[in-house]
Amino acid sequence: KAWGNEENTPVLALHGISDNAGTFDRLLPLLPSSFYYICIDLPSHGRSSPYPPHLFINALDNVLTLKLVLDYLNRKKYILMGHSWGGQTSILFTQLYPEYVIKIIVFDSFYLFPVELLHFKDFLTNKFSKLIRVNENIATNKRPQYTYEEAIAKLVEGRRSGELTREAAESLSKRCLIPTENGKYIFSTDPRLKAFINPLFNLKFVVGLVKKYPITCPVLFVYASDTEAQYYYFKSVIREYKRNKQCIVKKVVGSHDVHNNSPELVAPIVNKFLTKGKSKL
Repeated sequence: KAWGNEENTPVLALHGISDNAGTFDRLLPLLPSSFYYICIDLPSHGRSSPYPPHLFINALDNVLTLKLVLDYLNRKKYILMGHSWGGQTSILFTQLYPEYVIKIIVFDSFYLFPVELLHFKDFLTNKFSKLIRVNENIATNKRPQYTYEEAIAKLVEGRRSGELTREAAESLSKRCLIPTENGKYIFSTDPRLKAFINPLFNLKFVVGLVKKYPITCPVLFVYASDTEAQYYYFKSVIREYKRNKQCIVKKVVGSHDVHNNSPELVAPIVNKFLTKGKSKL
């Protein structure tokens, strides 16, 4: 659909950490064609430029990036759709700038993971140590090279939670593999993402944030059965979300990347949510 057609509500999709816009390649063909879908590579991901060197990559950087992108696109309202870190970014953005957002769709996340006071020191010192090591490797050009099959295997098996199918990994590989002169590949993904950092607040503070700045637009959370532990961890936060009568929480069978591994399970839920009340948008 033409971008200039106001009938086509824009859906802006944000991928998870170390992924790229290809994470939605298998899902989008199953979604309604009456919407206009925009998928971006966040800085330091996929084919986008990296964040400035040496420093931490912070979740708040993504919120600022999203604000700049939405302002550049210059549409009044958007539907936000995000997986994992992209979903967390969408939630926090909506709390800060609710006037931009019509609806939110979040895949397998509920909020930026907090840091409890007990673990604060270890958390930060470990992050600093990891970032220093990563920056040293970047300075000496120690970027590992892989054959195509090795790179796909790394994508398949290198998830924090569960594995990708080969088809799901290939959808990501198109935007994150850079060919070298010797026929191998390096990953474009910024190595500093191994030491990413979220805002430093604990779970009690998160609950307070959701109370103070509630999400009042329709919101859909789709979470995976294999990562159900996070549902119980964020139970007090989800309770606050559900004060909004337009909040829907659905569980599907699968792992963290179920939207990419099994888009046919996720699409019917998203389609129903997207089209509900569309005539009023």
